[in-house]
Amino acid sequence: MDFWNETTIYSDKDVVEFSNKLYYSKKDSNINNLPTDNNFWQLYIDPIVQIYYALWDLLEAHQPLANLVKIGNRIKMSGDKRDAMKKEVGESDLPELRLLPVSSTPHTQRTSNTSSIIKRFRIEISTGDQRVDMGLFIIEWEIFRALANWAPTLQALTWEGKKYVVLARPTAEKDGFSQKDLARGIKSWSSVWECEIELWFTTTDLI
Repeated sequence: MDFWNETTIYSDKDVVEFSNKLYYSKKDSNINNLPTDNNFWQLYIDPIVQIYYALWDLLEAHQPLANLVKIGNRIKMSGDKRDAMKKEVGESDLPELRLLPVSSTPHTQRTSNTSSIIKRFRIEISTGDQRVDMGLFIIEWEIFRALANWAPTLQALTWEGKKYVVLARPTAEKDGFSQKDLARGIKSWSSVWECEIELWFTTTDLI
């Protein structure tokens, strides 16, 4: 990915990074126009990023969950930080909440005129507490409440003017004690909520 440069001549649909966001050129021979200029550039947000943002919006909009997990402990793989993961954690860093991509199953030409992707995500919790009644269960419960309306929320998303999410469902939730990647040396409960979202597109729109 190239950073925007005022001396570079960009073609239609060229993508650049500027101020930690992606933009694509709306014109050929595009030069010396800031990506924030809507006449020449458009913010680039693909459908999978839309889903990632929407899931975080749902989690953060639920005030009881926001009260349990401080802003600095909501680990997002988006935005300004290229290295969002904390290598070491202390008491003030927990509980921690992450939203991670897991896998994708693409189906090009799923039917004669449509293509699809199944995208899987994982919501991870590191509680910093060995008591289930003081950490694990309350956070799991508030995530459950935060996502109560997630299917219709995601199904309202559009790309190229069309809705594309046809299915959103949780697939598993696993509790564990001292999962290495989540606990980082602190013995405490952690939990992983796995979910999958199915996206369908008209193949000609993709092309």
